[in-house]
Amino acid sequence: MKRIFIPSQILNENDRHLVRIRGDYFHQLGYTLRCRPGEEFQAVAGDGFLYRLRINKISSWEVESEIIEKIPRDIEIKPRISMFVGTLKAGGIEEIIPPLVYMGVSGIYPVICERSVSRGRGSREKGDEGENKRKRAEKIVERALALSGRTGMTHIGEPVSFEESLVISKENRLNFIFWEEGEGISLKQKLLSMDEEIKKIPLKDLLIGIWTGPEGGYTGEEIDEARKKNLIPLSMGARILDARTAPIVGLSCLLYHLDCI
Repeated sequence: MKRIFIPSQILNENDRHLVRIRGDYFHQLGYTLRCRPGEEFQAVAGDGFLYRLRINKISSWEVESEIIEKIPRDIEIKPRISMFVGTLKAGGIEEIIPPLVYMGVSGIYPVICERSVSRGRGSREKGDEGENKRKRAEKIVERALALSGRTGMTHIGEPVSFEESLVISKENRLNFIFWEEGEGISLKQKLLSMDEEIKKIPLKDLLIGIWTGPEGGYTGEEIDEARKKNLIPLSMGARILDARTAPIVGLSCLLYHLDCI
């Protein structure tokens, strides 16, 4: 069945189960998916429910549909995982958002590092350009949520400095930072050594942060600062992975070990 993301405020805007869909969501239903009156489709909204709707009528600017069923659906991974990804060259972050959303991360934070080579290095983009990037990223998240059937939400954070990302990490029970010049300790080795400690924590209460660097990698000073904040430096092996691949590999290894795949 066809499935799209629709914000919960649109799905729940009245008590009659009638939903009026306009703007980009109307275009997606009417033109991209070519839905027709009488046809059913599914919607997710990041609120823990899967919605089944039927289209009543379609005008030139609106789809009027009716909620047939609102189904509680919990398929989210139990640990809450936040990805702190070093800012990448143009389009880099947008490329890796979909796979991270598919795998169930709860947050993605672009991190401005010392060796970041993307535009706006050392400062946040202001005005329309920064806002347009954020809106594009949110749309990518919405499409990925719909495709995966997830009923939870992935938050896209504003770009933060490396130091600010370490402050955010205080909420997490575990924080791992992948570094190509690390001491050779792998994620698997570290998790095995911590198994007894991890098993004492219910997965739903386990908050984890994963850091991966920009194209230029982390500096030794950044790693020293990370250690002071109790981040654990780890290696991904003898082969150096590029900045787009590392977040996906690191997250996949963690989910596999925690039996979340």
